[in-house]
Amino acid sequence: MNLCDLIRRKDSNLELPNKHSIARLGVNGIKLTGFWVDTWKGRNNPLVIFKLKKPFQWYPFRELHSYSEWGVQWDFSSSREAELQVLLTTKGHQRVVKTIPIKPKTFIKPFQQIPQDLDAEEMTVTFRSQRTSLPSRILQFVGLQKSRLFITNHEVMDRKVLLKYCVGKGIELGPGHNPFLKPEDGFDVSYLEQHHPEKWADLYGSAKFVVDPKKWSRYIIGEAHQLPVEDGSLDYIFSSHVFEHLYNPLGHIEHWLHKLKSGGHVVAVIPAIEGCKDYMAQATGLDELIKEYKEGGFAPRLEQYEYYAHLRSMNQTGEQLMEKKRSIHVHFYTGENMKIFLNWISANLPIASCDLIYKMNNKDFYLVIRKK
Repeated sequence: MNLCDLIRRKDSNLELPNKHSIARLGVNGIKLTGFWVDTWKGRNNPLVIFKLKKPFQWYPFRELHSYSEWGVQWDFSSSREAELQVLLTTKGHQRVVKTIPIKPKTFIKPFQQIPQDLDAEEMTVTFRSQRTSLPSRILQFVGLQKSRLFITNHEVMDRKVLLKYCVGKGIELGPGHNPFLKPEDGFDVSYLEQHHPEKWADLYGSAKFVVDPKKWSRYIIGEAHQLPVEDGSLDYIFSSHVFEHLYNPLGHIEHWLHKLKSGGHVVAVIPAIEGCKDYMAQATGLDELIKEYKEGGFAPRLEQYEYYAHLRSMNQTGEQLMEKKRSIHVHFYTGENMKIFLNWISANLPIASCDLIYKMNNKDFYLVIRKK
């Protein structure tokens, strides 16, 4: 799960009473995203405590117990070693998961795996000092002075690693008003949208969807499964947070490959279930994608609108969403199921290579497919 994304969105399933601020921390040459938390004062209080609601409905806990990967750094003003204790509380029962010696401003991973025998509607995670073993001057510091704890569970990913695949003439699918690839940065790129930018404010109910008029000439009106370009004319097809909206994604990829030159790339940024607001969704299976591919068609089905409405607890029914042709997440992806899909794609489509760039618990991951 992506703790920072839960905090940014003020997700109701996370309670964090301590004062906190999202930040990045460099550890051994690796950039981590997490948050600093002010520790509580008073000798009988824990350092940090936060509560997860319905945790075993969350994808990371429900199916991938090793996906916690939490790390911490405790900043306290002492040269002496202290002990940090991690506790989980479910159904009123508290369990010490681990007790770890920790030096000030030293990064550690207190546990990488959530115990698999837990099952509860609520789980409280507590970090506290094991005061009985602390020297008196550290005990005094913990109890009376300010300290803070950095908590993280994912590395920083940088989309710039994808730029090397976007060379030549290409198209960016569904960029909205803020494309990732820009002509002023040297990219020969067009933008595909379903509607002209002038209609976006009416469609989405906001005037913020304003496109720089200088870029309007680069926008093409069309559909992702019917790119209005010649076959074999593109060097790359880029998309960010578009792939999950597509019904019959295998059919889309097949179509895109027709539009690419030999050696061209499909480059996609795709939300990961465990790191985005879909963390309670069921991961899509290969059988479902193959069924859609064989049946053909590119319009989502009613059951997919219904599932999305239920998942997001929307005040509209699936039928209402379908009637309005609302954009929904049709499928839900993880690093694990994407590996399975790529194996099928490699065996059945004219692919030279498939690369998956994935870091645990990030909001999204990257996919790069090269045509033969």
